[in-house]
Amino acid sequence: MADGNGDRGQAFTLEGVAAAIVLLSGVLLAYQAIVLTPTTAGTVDRDVKSHLRTEAQDVLDIGHEEGELRAVALLWDASANGSVGAFPESNSSTSDSWSYTNASGYVEFGPSGEINGYGPPGRMHELLNDSFTEQGYVYNVYFDYRDAADPTTTRTVAVVDRGTPTDNAVTASVTVTLYDHMRLHRIDDAGGTARPVPTATTLADADGRFYAGDLSGPVYNVVTVRVVVW
Repeated sequence: MADGNGDRGQAFTLEGVAAAIVLLSGVLLAYQAIVLTPTTAGTVDRDVKSHLRTEAQDVLDIGHEEGELRAVALLWDASANGSVGAFPESNSSTSDSWSYTNASGYVEFGPSGEINGYGPPGRMHELLNDSFTEQGYVYNVYFDYRDAADPTTTRTVAVVDRGTPTDNAVTASVTVTLYDHMRLHRIDDAGGTARPVPTATTLADADGRFYAGDLSGPVYNVVTVRVVVW
């Protein structure tokens, strides 16, 4: 009986090992059948999104440190037709306009003939396009600012609109404070390189013809430059 029980125990053990091997093989086959991509939900997706979010934040931080974000936030032509002016156009007769209304009805920087547009001109164009467009990513840029009539309310103007972000989109932002004495900027592309340059018109002189209204005190408004990448 003892020997029989021992043989039976060994058989059960072998059956258990065999069953475990079959189960593990099935799990391995299932994993091999799944193709993980940057858009697949899971650890890989989280890692890719985390890296993209960090890169987007780095781009904005660099632009802020170099003063380029403020220059972009001040790009505005208060003398243009319309109730509050418009984004400025290129001053070169040989270049396409650097602002236009796209198919979605938003004003966007970049010549209308370009599918991907250029994004804001100057250093920010270089940072955004080198980091995202050339890597196969799409981005939108928004200005969020305080409503002068109700500073607790936030208004938004779309600067670059290239479509509806997907569920995998990441967001980064930096806040820029604008003061009454700061000058509006125009686009200068002399020499073939477009860049924001100051005009003689200050925010105080714009007389309500700036996309953001004037808050009380020396601070004209607070603009959050927000980038959404996917």
